[in-house]
Amino acid sequence: AGDPVMEIVALDELEVRVDVPERYYRNLKTTGEVTVTFDSLPGLQVNGRVSAIVPKADPQARTFPVKVRIPNRDGRIGVGMLAQVVLPAGESYRATVVPRDAVVRQGAEQVVFLINGDQKVERATVSTGDGVGSWIVVEGPVKPGTRVVTRGNERLQPGQQVRGEPLEYALP
Repeated sequence: AGDPVMEIVALDELEVRVDVPERYYRNLKTTGEVTVTFDSLPGLQVNGRVSAIVPKADPQARTFPVKVRIPNRDGRIGVGMLAQVVLPAGESYRATVVPRDAVVRQGAEQVVFLINGDQKVERATVSTGDGVGSWIVVEGPVKPGTRVVTRGNERLQPGQQVRGEPLEYALP
């Protein structure tokens, strides 16, 4: 007696709750679109909008809840599915990115091995910045379009001959 018998859920628009790390809180905005994807629904990418930024952090995780509204007119998205949300955080800027696998730590330095026209590698010292997925921002002598080594680079020496095979990385 007194307990709910059922719960009615509207499925044409869903709310996704995202826990955002504290360091990004100051950059959050309720304007602009966000992108939502689902591991269980490959190929489905939904544009949504931030409907609320809750200004109370989880004291243990140091994250802030952000609520995102997404359309679900065809009902493909189920309540409780795991979602990945890309939120705009800060101003956009131009940067050179490489796959994270290209960056090798050698002592106190971070280096990337570049493949020149003779199929020999050159060592380039870089500093790293923000990352998205399998990509990371690098600053240094790496130019956009330069081929970099991502496999076996821990054992390379400058000037060593290599045979490069292209690898596909999902874009950020």
